[in-house]
Amino acid sequence: MHAVVREAAVVLLNVLYDGHALQLENALTPAVSSVGEAPVVRVSLPQTDPTQPMVLAQGSLTLRLFGPSDAGRPPRWTTHAVTSTAGGGLRVKLPPFPRPGYYDWLVARAEDGDFVPDAKRSAPPDPSAASTGAAVGTGANGEGIDVDANVDGPNAGVDPLSSMDRRRLCGRFVVQPAGSRESLVAEVPVDQVGASWDAGTGQLETRGSFAAVLPVLSGLKMSGATAVYLMGALERPIDEPDAPPMAAADRGVLASVLGGGDDFAQLTAEIRRLGMVPVVDAIERVSRRRAHRKYTSLGVMTRDERGVLVSHPGTDGRVITWEESALLNYRKVETWSLLIAEVKRLARDYGLRGIRLDNAQSCPPIMTVDAEELFRLDPDGVPHYSLSDILYGTVVLRNEESGYWASEAGADCGYANPFLVKLTRELWNEYPTFMVLGESHFHREPQLVASGVVPHSMRISQILASISGMSLRRDGSVAVLPPHKRSTANTLARLYRADQADLPRDAILASCTCTHASPYPGALYRRRSWIAVDLLFFLPHVPVLLWGEDSGRALRVDMAPVVEVEEDSVYDVNYDAVLPKSPRLRHVGSQPASPSAGLAHANQEFSELTLGNSVMSASSSGGASGMRAPPYSSSLSASVSPMDGLSGGVAPTQPVEFSASGGRGLGGVGGMRKRANSSLNLRSMSMGGRKPSFGNLATAGNAPAPVVNQDVSAARSKGGSAVKAKVLTSGMRRTASSSSLVRSQTTDEGKRLAVRGVGAGDLEAIADQEARLRAEIGPQLGFDLSQIRGHYTHRSLMRQQLPALRLGKMVVVPVDPSVKEQVFAFARFTAEQIVVVALNLKDGRDGDAFGAGVNVDLDLRPVWAALPEEFTSRRAELFNAFDVVAGAEEPFVTEGLLTLEELMFRRLSLHLTPMSSSVLELRAEPSGTAEDHYAQSVTRLTLEDAGDIKDPRENTVLAELARGAATSLTAFATALEKARCGLAAEGLDTSEIWRVLQLGLQRASSLLFSVLYEGTVAPKDFVPSVGERLVSYLAMLSLSGANADTKALARSLLANATAIGPIVLLTPELGRFSTAGGLGVMVDDLAKELAALGLEVHVITPYTRSTGRIRPATWATASAGPGTSRWTSALT
Repeated sequence: MHAVVREAAVVLLNVLYDGHALQLENALTPAVSSVGEAPVVRVSLPQTDPTQPMVLAQGSLTLRLFGPSDAGRPPRWTTHAVTSTAGGGLRVKLPPFPRPGYYDWLVARAEDGDFVPDAKRSAPPDPSAASTGAAVGTGANGEGIDVDANVDGPNAGVDPLSSMDRRRLCGRFVVQPAGSRESLVAEVPVDQVGASWDAGTGQLETRGSFAAVLPVLSGLKMSGATAVYLMGALERPIDEPDAPPMAAADRGVLASVLGGGDDFAQLTAEIRRLGMVPVVDAIERVSRRRAHRKYTSLGVMTRDERGVLVSHPGTDGRVITWEESALLNYRKVETWSLLIAEVKRLARDYGLRGIRLDNAQSCPPIMTVDAEELFRLDPDGVPHYSLSDILYGTVVLRNEESGYWASEAGADCGYANPFLVKLTRELWNEYPTFMVLGESHFHREPQLVASGVVPHSMRISQILASISGMSLRRDGSVAVLPPHKRSTANTLARLYRADQADLPRDAILASCTCTHASPYPGALYRRRSWIAVDLLFFLPHVPVLLWGEDSGRALRVDMAPVVEVEEDSVYDVNYDAVLPKSPRLRHVGSQPASPSAGLAHANQEFSELTLGNSVMSASSSGGASGMRAPPYSSSLSASVSPMDGLSGGVAPTQPVEFSASGGRGLGGVGGMRKRANSSLNLRSMSMGGRKPSFGNLATAGNAPAPVVNQDVSAARSKGGSAVKAKVLTSGMRRTASSSSLVRSQTTDEGKRLAVRGVGAGDLEAIADQEARLRAEIGPQLGFDLSQIRGHYTHRSLMRQQLPALRLGKMVVVPVDPSVKEQVFAFARFTAEQIVVVALNLKDGRDGDAFGAGVNVDLDLRPVWAALPEEFTSRRAELFNAFDVVAGAEEPFVTEGLLTLEELMFRRLSLHLTPMSSSVLELRAEPSGTAEDHYAQSVTRLTLEDAGDIKDPRENTVLAELARGAATSLTAFATALEKARCGLAAEGLDTSEIWRVLQLGLQRASSLLFSVLYEGTVAPKDFVPSVGERLVSYLAMLSLSGANADTKALARSLLANATAIGPIVLLTPELGRFSTAGGLGVMVDDLAKELAALGLEVHVITPYTRSTGRIRPATWATASAGPGTSRWTSALT
């Protein structure tokens, strides 16, 4: 029951913050946009006749949009026209978004007017109710949608929406502030800027300060930074000069040791004057020592190994705890509001316009309540804790993660994080340009994106470190990684293919090469440091550049340790083990129960579990408080409270299934993973008496539920009136994320991350180790770490000059299987530009075979499938690739003139030197005519073996034949005659012309089947023709061709097209050789009869001995030539 209430709380809090009820049944599928962008909503419709797309009557449907309006006004519903697309879908072009926030849309019937349609409505709404629903945005009441759209054409009379999944008719845009997609964040650890140490003693002479950051701002602006993240700017314990930067004593005050509020105000004013955004930390925990008194009543306790109550340290609930910090109680709404109020105060008083939410992937950090402790009785039989303590779960189990991150609603059904939604809504309402970054681990980027946060992820840096043989861990520490755990270039490709299925469409993420706790790239990646810079600026992320990383240094004082020996640790992140090796399948199963079932049965559960009048009266001798004790009759009610919607109390009742995306489950259209038929319907199951079930959750790190005490279960079966007052203790099972595997970072370890005084020997050791790293990297071979700043500058300029690298979408480009562990390739594109990037991640140190570089063929067909119409409509224009890095104006592809379509469907070949990257821009060819291009296409068709062409779009000659066949007889005849004349002009004789065109028509007729059954990219401008149409066209041309040559060609092609070629039958049993049933006899007789008809037949079957056992390595081949029934046996 606790899990049910938790699920319901996640849903209802989302509905509360939405201001409408569209998410009562299912989560809205999110897509990401930004202020000023004008997105397009597209919905495909079911077709009864695919060849005749459905066309809607004008004005029959509308799209209703609910979102922020002008400043100072509440959100409102607006109506937008819906048009039909040529393919039979719906299309709505929305106006640019005016403010950041959450914009929810729903397709509705036009006759509903301003009324917001329900989920299952079967009749027009009452007019009196319509205005009310529109005014407050609560028209949706969970009933089904049945849109009576007027339909013209062959599909007339068909309701286009009656059979559609309701989730496809609604959605959400998470709109970030303007310019978010092309941001570049400069992370500046304030303590480091201007810090200096005495070389003789190692003592800290000067600490960094806000004033010291001022002179570096102009350089940051010149480097392209749009935001400055001032790490460690919040107030620390005033009597601890070496306190870690994240040990916040007051999250609403600036660090006095760095200059205090006045200096910070001057700094933020200068940052904003330069057109950049000032960003500071937002920390969910506080310092364990010397914290401000306002946090006293908001703490949460836990029992240590001796059973003594202590303050629960700050934690992510899975991997690490910070002993110098204290966890706050996020079951209390006051804790939520306090953090938001502190951020607002910094924005109001100091001009702050952004935060980086530390530990965001675990916010709000809510641990499972300690039922044994909270429900214990004092010696006089009176409960030790008050109902308020129990309600808010003031004592919790150490590192037992609960709340939103342990819910099915968040992990499997796509609901946003209510805490983060509340945070972003309130900040954007007052400050429309406010940037919200969030630290992200555990593959929880999808939930953060859906909740309005830009995840600041270490995924790329961890994978690249793994490729380099190093493990970059959650806390910034580094160790040598065992070979069997090391990633490859293919890991990056798998990661981004998984993102296409997992992340919301057009998601915005932030990425970095290192963190403020880790070493610089030189120590992490060695020679791959240059590759790391390329990935930082070329991948579709907001780059986060740590101050000092481009200086050529590898180490510093305030960083986590680097272990130079190999370790096989549970804290290593092995992406190859968690990423899907193929696209995820949608599991078909029974529809899970929803939180509504638990709400309907909550009172019943309590009544069954209580003693007498639902609660035990406190003893008159010991109950001085006059409060009544909670129901002790069952462990199931041990930790229930209204806020347990966020605490969960006890976790779900089935084992946990780990998901590579951390249980992403943001379901619906757009590729977001969701269990089939999964729904959290608060209405449909409120009646009927079924108990909810939330089994088989795809949530990493969620603790399974405790086993119900047998005494309790037995007593309940007898009526429950005399149940023993037992609570859960030993039945609780723990997962790896919430047990001893959680590592504690001690106070001393935390202080290592602070700018502090050290010993003179420490400074010398750092200098010696850095010198050794520089020499090991190989400056004599061009890998000079001291010169890497130029590489940063050049790649940053490339990103600024190429819009595709800042704003473009990304598609992974497949490479040959033989080099996929070595080469990572991808394309970035906008409506005006295409850029292809390929990187070689190995050199001679990885093996002699990698020392000379690699030749690689890039398959750009997935790029073509993803290109917008602005590009695909230019398919016939002449294009070529141009080397951006070299700045060459000469075409990269030397095969002659190629159209954009040919360039995409032919392999793009290039050579990559070791540890290098190639950046090619595909743009229009400056010279060449259509006539010259067609002549060159004919030449290529004669020089290449036409049989090697798999797709007719690889060559314009064959592509025109395919398009002509799909268009009309006239178009096909024109293309065929043009091809014949072109081949004849090349000097080919008639028989060779017929052979080449025969192969071309085979490719044209097989395109449809390749699209349907082999996953070939479908044409966007025509539907491939079936072979029967080609045969009919040839039959008509053989009789009515324009000239004798055309007729003769058509007759020849027709004769070959209707002839049956060699037939191969593959069977596990065959007649006299190995017959176990009717199959062998049937194949035996069929082969003989086909051979008797004059056909060439080959039969392949396993060879079997008299024992009947099959020997896989030995085969019998029976063949029957034309006009014969001869059988032969050949053993191989």
